[in-house]
Amino acid sequence: MTFAVILSSGCLNLGSTDIPETEPADLPADLNTAILDFSQDVSDLDRVISIDLYNLAEEFSGADTDTDRENIALNYYAKNPWMSNLVYYNAVSDEFIGVPVTIAEENRNFLPTPTEQMFQSSGGTIHYSAVFNPDKGYQELDTAAVHDGNGTYIGYFIILYDFYAILNQHPMMIHKEKSYADYILFVVDESDGKVVYASKPEATGVIISEKSPYYDDQALILPETDKSGAYKYTSRAFYTYNSGLTTEKITAWKNIPAYKRTYKVYLIQELNKPPLTTEKVFAPATAETIDNVIDLFVFSSNFGKEAAIARVNAQHYSTPIYILDMEGKVLASPYKGQTGLNFLNNRGAYGYAYTKGMVNTVLHGGGFVYYAYPIEGTVTSNAAQFSNSYVLPLDDDCFVLGYFSADTDVLIVDQQKREDVVSVSREIIRRAIEEGVDSVAYEINTASRSDAGYFVPSIQSEINEISIMDFNGFVYASIKNPATVGEVVMDYVDVYGGSTTRKEIMLAKSYGGFMVDLTANKTRDGYVDLWLLSVEPIGEEKFVLTSVLIGTYEDLLTPYYEVR
Repeated sequence: MTFAVILSSGCLNLGSTDIPETEPADLPADLNTAILDFSQDVSDLDRVISIDLYNLAEEFSGADTDTDRENIALNYYAKNPWMSNLVYYNAVSDEFIGVPVTIAEENRNFLPTPTEQMFQSSGGTIHYSAVFNPDKGYQELDTAAVHDGNGTYIGYFIILYDFYAILNQHPMMIHKEKSYADYILFVVDESDGKVVYASKPEATGVIISEKSPYYDDQALILPETDKSGAYKYTSRAFYTYNSGLTTEKITAWKNIPAYKRTYKVYLIQELNKPPLTTEKVFAPATAETIDNVIDLFVFSSNFGKEAAIARVNAQHYSTPIYILDMEGKVLASPYKGQTGLNFLNNRGAYGYAYTKGMVNTVLHGGGFVYYAYPIEGTVTSNAAQFSNSYVLPLDDDCFVLGYFSADTDVLIVDQQKREDVVSVSREIIRRAIEEGVDSVAYEINTASRSDAGYFVPSIQSEINEISIMDFNGFVYASIKNPATVGEVVMDYVDVYGGSTTRKEIMLAKSYGGFMVDLTANKTRDGYVDLWLLSVEPIGEEKFVLTSVLIGTYEDLLTPYYEVR
């Protein structure tokens, strides 16, 4: 299988279809360096994962029982925050084991079913790209065969992850200087033109061909047959809030061999990029957006879903209104070219899969979903917009969302906070495996040890909370609220009345990940605190939660919400 890799330094909105004129250009040295650096990193990651696959296969082969294999998988999961989960298939008993939780049988349809013969012809491992997981979006899957001590084939295991996580959370990549970090990255399968990864992730799954070159109103990718080259063009400025500005850009490409395949790497650079502005950039349209969502909800009730879809596609509303199905697919959008895209891979600047958060909120009747939206869409998010979406169910299989900025300023992103919360969560899981949940809960609840530095001395952020709960909301341990230990806290809500505990439980049941919480600031009236939470399941019934403060913002929504 052959891939192409596309990199650009901007934001993808798929808003325009008029392709700009281009002219030839020289390949800049810095873009060439970034292409080569990315190629080396991809090659190194492939090598490390391949070694892991063979080592895990050997450990699985040496294990006597599936319980032993589950413990091996749990230890690997705890040490590797870039992976979402691991699945082991026992071909003898025809049974699945999932780590950190088992995938329900009705949800396993997306998993491949490699045979012993396939493993024999591939050398023992197989890689699958852009497999759509209804819980996580498009993912990469690496699988390896397992044999017993006599060399008899007994099954296989699959590691699931996505490019976003591996580029930002693999131990080899954390704190690594990336010359391509400020570019948007696309990985495209040249056999069918499918985007298997995009750092602006709503483009994941898009098909690119000669008849359909990739263009939004910012980034332009033209099919090229030469091994390298570059061209210039002019389009809208990359920063989201610079919608009225146009800038000159250069697209450079180069063929790179890696993964025993040929890659075509594209970089887009903004030559006259305007400086980043951080103050009073956005103008929230809070009341208008919520009114528009409610209007569409009522309209759909009266005239049906199809009429609501047509209404949104016709750009009836003055604020951004979308209709999505429950797997993140765009059914209607005010922007041309977005219908049919899948938003489930979308990530906030700190890794929060906010479209999945919207789905979970809709399942509880609707409400507000807030996140730090990356305004550049690059591999590493440096700047973001504190954003809010209001969602309501339209039907059993779809919902409406309205998007608006929740603060007027640009947020400068501190990626260290994401690294620290997930490091603490995975360390708690590792200890729970080795020592037992009760022992770790005691350590958390012991006052002299109740700080994150005790568990992970290397962290730099001030961790606000470490807690262990079960899927019924029962609290086993808590640093922040020790009085809740032994209690059920299903009634905990955010400042807008949304059930935070229920969202945490739903995320834990979906193999875990990041989410955010919003609380009233205790010292400043009219301000709210935005928290980043790492939620990770411990077995089939419990989960660990770790949180850190992202920032404090003026509350632009509650005054309107209370009036309504």
